[in-house]
Amino acid sequence: MKRKKQSNSKSNRKTAGKVLITAGSLIILFVIAINVIDLVKSNNAINDFKKRKNTIWVDDTFEVIPKNNSGIDSDAQDSVGEVDDSESEVLAENPDSIDEPDEESEVKKGKKSDDVAMCLLRIPKIDLEEAVKEGSTSGVLSSALGHIEDTALPGEDGNCCIAGHRNYVFGKYFNRLEEVTPGDIIELETLDDLYIYEVTSTEVVEPEEVRVLDYAEGRNLTLITCTPFMIATHRLIVHATMK
Repeated sequence: MKRKKQSNSKSNRKTAGKVLITAGSLIILFVIAINVIDLVKSNNAINDFKKRKNTIWVDDTFEVIPKNNSGIDSDAQDSVGEVDDSESEVLAENPDSIDEPDEESEVKKGKKSDDVAMCLLRIPKIDLEEAVKEGSTSGVLSSALGHIEDTALPGEDGNCCIAGHRNYVFGKYFNRLEEVTPGDIIELETLDDLYIYEVTSTEVVEPEEVRVLDYAEGRNLTLITCTPFMIATHRLIVHATMK
């Protein structure tokens, strides 16, 4: 009887062990699957931005004009800036009649939208290239870095703040941000310009220290991610100033 109980106990332990191993394996596979999906979204956001940049041309009034196969559409380019007398009179009498820029124009200037990338962020030292979208919601940060609302746009005076997660499986997003040190270069590429920033300092702060988002004189860039790696009790902040 005693041997039978011992045998059942061993059998139960083996069964429990198999269940735990299976559950652990499923959790690991789930995490990998989520990270694979995020990786695909990230690559798609980067490729979509590059495709848009290569297929549109924007004039000085931020009007978006599609390129033809040979480059800028010649008819469209010739017409840039041309306003006949009747149009001039209408605008003079009613300046509100000027059309609002479309969404593509807004994205070109680094504004809008949470569906498409507003710029690309590169940090050569850590071999990083990531798309940046508007907003800091979970939906945005699952596929790109996020430009924090109400902070300066790339290249503008003030403090342009960009937040990002860490991809624990593939090392994407801000996974290696802690390797960045003063003197390193950060690039922000919009549809019409390239802004170069130089890292001035780094710091670790509590999550509640929102002072890092405050306006600052000059053209500044602030990068934000969680730290320590995989624990995320604090925030790693990288400060940079445009060269």
